[in-house]
Amino acid sequence: MNLIKSWKQIIDKFNSKLSSSKSKTLSFGGRLTLITSVLGNLPTYFLSLFKAPVAITEKLEQIRRRFLWGGDESNKKIDWVAWDKIIAPKTDGGLGVGSIQCRKELMKFGLGIDDVFKLHVKSGENTLFWHDKWLGPTTLGEKYPSLLDLESRKKCTVADRIVNVQFEGHWTSQVKDEGDVNNANNLIRDLSEVRLAQGEDQWKYVVDITSPFMKKIPSAVALRNRGVDIEHDNCGTCINGIECSDHILISCPFTCEVRKQVFKWCAIQQENFASVTDLLSFAANWGRCPKKRKIFIFICHGLIWNLWKKRNDQVFNKGQGWNLQLE
Repeated sequence: MNLIKSWKQIIDKFNSKLSSSKSKTLSFGGRLTLITSVLGNLPTYFLSLFKAPVAITEKLEQIRRRFLWGGDESNKKIDWVAWDKIIAPKTDGGLGVGSIQCRKELMKFGLGIDDVFKLHVKSGENTLFWHDKWLGPTTLGEKYPSLLDLESRKKCTVADRIVNVQFEGHWTSQVKDEGDVNNANNLIRDLSEVRLAQGEDQWKYVVDITSPFMKKIPSAVALRNRGVDIEHDNCGTCINGIECSDHILISCPFTCEVRKQVFKWCAIQQENFASVTDLLSFAANWGRCPKKRKIFIFICHGLIWNLWKKRNDQVFNKGQGWNLQLE
């Protein structure tokens, strides 16, 4: 397997799974999930048996990187974040999608989906109590290995072990060891605020729009910093301001007017914000009703997304201007 041609099957499968047609129809989150799953599924068998030539690992990484940013062999897109940062663990500021550089790295990072998605437990019937990361960054089996050894049914679900708000342990022998007793007490403490409800357990996308990764949108300033030759970096809407991400989404006079009307529609007093982070932080702490706060956060995210779409419509499609009427 030292010959590059011996790896053609893997390269062809990568190109098939990460085709340009899919990159055009999937959102960024969808592309991110797909390159992660492709890393976990396609090359694992080969890489667990053979050491891939450097040229092959570089080729596979190139295919994934190109797909993530929506490009193909004939149409290269700008890589807005260094690939090393993207494959890094989320705890280090990356997205945890994993690397193909060697077999050890592949097996170490695996799918890495839990770095991009968080498991929200409702009924607990579809979540493994000891083996799923549903209560913190590690599994309970990893946190309390001695208790897992005593567990009589290691593949039990959350609903099996939390009954009427109480933890019900089923052990192969009585918990007598002082260390196990302390671990059991700590486990009960960890579970003290868990409340199950009706509904199916779900994975939810948790990449923060305010993170440095998500803030690197292709504004005029960002494009110029990337070495792209542009005529000017003034805002295409108000002309006077410099077009950075916070200007487009927060401080542009037209943006301020749209946000003013949205806040008025929501019956919320207008605030002055310096950045996207400020706006979303305000939304995350607004009001006393969790349900209303959740709706308001959704509205703010929708506002940001539509402002960005409107900016692109004006720049690329010569949009007809802003419609400030709210139904």
